Amino acid sequence: MSGIRDVTRTHTVWTLVFKRAKQPVGIHRWLHEDFQHVLAMKHSAGRQFWIVVDPGHCATDVYLEPTAETPRARDAFPDATEILTVRAKYDQYVHNKHLSFITCVDVMKSVLGIKDTFCVTPYQLYKNLTGGKYERCNTTRQKRR
Repeated sequence: MSGIRDVTRTHTVWTLVFKRAKQPVGIHRWLHEDFQHVLAMKHSAGRQFWIVVDPGHCATDVYLEPTAETPRARDAFPDATEILTVRAKYDQYVHNKHLSFITCVDVMKSVLGIKDTFCVTPYQLYKNLTGGKYERCNTTRQKRR
């Protein structure tokens, strides 16, 4: 057998970082002040790095952050307003059949395997994850020090 593993159905632990926008533009004035942007990060296989997925206005940045320098998500993003650790179930054979605008929330919903057309703002995503709406996601909050 080759070194390719079956990733059709995986349970991945992601850490979601909610924060204010760095450069607020038009739409940000209608969003919750503390929930204007969301990004995701997870540990690499050897836990040497955080793999960070940060959707921006023009592109989605994917980069590595060494865990030796930033062992906690709060260390990597001290400006975060909320941090949630989420166990998401992703099934590559289930396709999204909802309208998508390619926002930071749409990218996070894709990463987490969430199919909810009406969850469009970072605050709605936060409330849905902490409110138990998604049975497939177990959430834990990381408190500020």
